[in-house]
Amino acid sequence: MSKTNLQFHAMPEDICKFINTLLQDKQYTACGVFLFPDFAAKSITDELTIDDIAKYDMVVILTQEIQYSDNYRDFIRCQDNNLGITIGHEADGKLEESSMWVFAEHEIVQVWKTIIGRFKRSLLKGAWVVNPTSGDRGFYKDIRFTVNAKRAYENGMEICPIAGWNRYELIGEQGAESQTLLESKGQCLREMRGMNIIEKLREILDTDIYARKDKKLVIQAFQRLKVNVSESVIEFFINFSGPFWEETLGMELLDIVEDDVNIEVMTNECRKEHSFPNQFLVLTEMCANEIIVLNTINDKVYRVDFEGGHEDLVNGKLDEEWSSFEEFLIDYFDL
Repeated sequence: MSKTNLQFHAMPEDICKFINTLLQDKQYTACGVFLFPDFAAKSITDELTIDDIAKYDMVVILTQEIQYSDNYRDFIRCQDNNLGITIGHEADGKLEESSMWVFAEHEIVQVWKTIIGRFKRSLLKGAWVVNPTSGDRGFYKDIRFTVNAKRAYENGMEICPIAGWNRYELIGEQGAESQTLLESKGQCLREMRGMNIIEKLREILDTDIYARKDKKLVIQAFQRLKVNVSESVIEFFINFSGPFWEETLGMELLDIVEDDVNIEVMTNECRKEHSFPNQFLVLTEMCANEIIVLNTINDKVYRVDFEGGHEDLVNGKLDEEWSSFEEFLIDYFDL
């Protein structure tokens, strides 16, 4: 079973425009789904309006004939390799979270990966998650939303998650607050350099488990991969042997040589299967159709999805997530 799910906030006009643009291509058909008070699904034959978006709970885009069912569970089972949009509604000054999803018995078809990837890259991201009861707050850089949702938030719209009682304070990569966060992160990085990241990692990583025993293997691996890496990359891998797991990013950071699946193996696989240029090293195993990649030429680190993001990486169009390997380590190990 393969599946992908993208959560985001969007205004009704954003979702309406996205679906109508897709349906201009006659290879696609669509059906609107009502979940309450009773389940029902109906074919969409005309261009959608904002009022339509307000009444549907879900819209499914298909490249095949619609299979109807009498109940929601059976209907969903019939949607193998179709594109679903669960609509987060706007009401009473609040905007609910939407999601775009595909599941497939085998491999998700490339067209959906491309469409979701393009939509994902059109979104802003970055928000404070606030508990309205306690006032506790934390910044999450992967909360995504449209420009119109950001404008609505700035005009007083309350932004709600897909479940729970927390609230989002949207920032977005273009916002002034985001610049402040980046400056704070830069200051943090400078401070960490002053105190030596390797020494800090020795304090939190068990040296009996993670200490590198044969440093020559690291250099030999980089030589086989034909890359010149920064001093911070060499320092990290000659001192520590992985793989590593931290909850901060929820992805396993691979070792350069240890284990059957390592950076060398994953990098060579991506060079072969996805034409990655030699300067890229794959640092993690795939998680939710996403990997983390280091550009050894400029030391920048990227989140790369396989819904079009890998093509943008290869073509030099993908923005970095971390400006250096050191910055990535600070985030990954929550230093």
